[in-house]
Amino acid sequence: MRRRKLILVILLLLPLVAHSDSSVQGPLKILAEADKLALLYNWPKAAPRYAEAETLFAQSRDGKNALAARLGYIWSTADAGVSRAVNHEVASYLDNPLVQSDSSLKLRALVAKAVLDRNSNEIAARGPWHQILELATKLDDERWEGRAKAEIGQILYMDGDVQSATTMLRDAIVSQYVRFDLGAAINYTAMVGNGFVEAGRPETGLQYCNTALKAAFFIGDLGFPYLAYQGKARALIALNRNAEAQEVLDEALWRARADGNYMALSQLLVVAGTAAVSHDRNKAIRHLVEATNVSQGKGFQHVFAWSSFALAKVYRDTGNIDGADLLASRATASMRDLEDKYHLPEHLALTADLAARTGHFERAEELYSEAADVIDGLLVNVNQRQLKGSLIATLSEAYLGHFELVTNKFSSAAKAYQVIEQARGRSLADTLRGESESLAAGDKTSLNAQREINRIQLALLRETNRDARQLLLDELFRVEQFLSPARRNITLLDSATDRLKPVPLKTLQGSLESNEMLLEYVIGETKSYCLRITRTDASVVVLRSGQKRIEELVDDYRSAVESRQPDSKSAGDLFSLLLDPVIGQQQQTKPARFAYR
Repeated sequence: MRRRKLILVILLLLPLVAHSDSSVQGPLKILAEADKLALLYNWPKAAPRYAEAETLFAQSRDGKNALAARLGYIWSTADAGVSRAVNHEVASYLDNPLVQSDSSLKLRALVAKAVLDRNSNEIAARGPWHQILELATKLDDERWEGRAKAEIGQILYMDGDVQSATTMLRDAIVSQYVRFDLGAAINYTAMVGNGFVEAGRPETGLQYCNTALKAAFFIGDLGFPYLAYQGKARALIALNRNAEAQEVLDEALWRARADGNYMALSQLLVVAGTAAVSHDRNKAIRHLVEATNVSQGKGFQHVFAWSSFALAKVYRDTGNIDGADLLASRATASMRDLEDKYHLPEHLALTADLAARTGHFERAEELYSEAADVIDGLLVNVNQRQLKGSLIATLSEAYLGHFELVTNKFSSAAKAYQVIEQARGRSLADTLRGESESLAAGDKTSLNAQREINRIQLALLRETNRDARQLLLDELFRVEQFLSPARRNITLLDSATDRLKPVPLKTLQGSLESNEMLLEYVIGETKSYCLRITRTDASVVVLRSGQKRIEELVDDYRSAVESRQPDSKSAGDLFSLLLDPVIGQQQQTKPARFAYR
């Protein structure tokens, strides 16, 4: 029903946005037509009109409008590449007294700068978008006010302020539909769809992207909706609908090449390369190599880090460890520079895995520890289940790699225990506090805490010294208590020294009776582990089955229990897999007691 209403609204608005067939004469009309096309993201048609208008204005010695057309041209060609020369050019315009004294020209210059900055690194565009919002509000320009809010909302999401980001994006998109800024409405609807896919909700992401694509069908002169195609392909891949995803990607890739839209091309190539990994690694490598070359050559730093990471994983899995290590190191360094808090941990984990494969075990352990610390810091102000779930999934991969490293290479049950307990610490804190509380509630204390947390998190992602990171995590815990009224009312945890930390192994062993044993399980893809702790001993037992087999047996056993049916087969298999290797040979003088985690 909602979709039908949306399509009906769009049909009613068609006369307002359809392309005019009347002849366009004079540079002012050409400039107005270029602006109209640019607002619809139709860069292939907007760019030549801006260039034509600039030439005509220059011939008539109209410097102000020539500059307006030039800034429009830079905006409409930003997806073709970001260069140092163009960045310097826009910076010089912003210092130009003519631009500073003319609010409309200044808005155009800020838009050009914001789009260039965004294509290089979204977070770097924070300042320009805030300036655009302030200036558009002053000028009562509702279109750019809404677009600026949407862009700032995306940046807030990357900062971890999910509640504020959601509110700002929702309000901006509603405003865009109401005010007929349909190009922006479709673009940011697709952006939200991509966000849902990234957060592990592909079904919802697919719905948003399909809504954007259905709306796009009815808008005359709308540019090709690359972001909606990208989000749809990513969602279909996550849902294992690979044939459909390939059709979407083929169409979008062909169009990106035809339009010379290298930003869209490089992003789509990463998605296509990732999709091909499971069935055609040579094809995956071709796509990812092209994506890496295009993004690096065109100045798209964030896409370069993304494509390098994906290519490094394929190289690792095909045995090209040296190539993988080089790419992973470069991508990790880029992520630090880009201040991408949410993707840095998976880059660190990959770099750690490669270090371990090349025999640099101490370096690998340090990198795994850093990944865990960064994620622990990020989980502080995230209470959205989907976003937190994606971070915990990354943490699971990192901590499994770390656990296997200290178990297999260092043969240290004590270090294995520390790895497990650090991974459990944040979930325990959330359980004690409750998931229902509202973070960043909007009062002044909460907002100040959010800003301070963001500052500490940025410092955490740049800090490579383990002791220094622990100090930052202690500071983060202190500030965390001010995030919401519920946390401030908890007086038991009111200092940095109260941050939940693992109980030392010796202390835990001292609390066990002679007939007690604590078992902690770590489930891997092909094999699993059990950390076996008694009063006098701690060891790691390797189990012969991985995640898939264990989950199948657990599901079978649970179904039997729920249906009240006897199922000795799955129960016996589970005992043989999980318990017998650990306790089968245990000598007991009195009945044993076990605790499992």
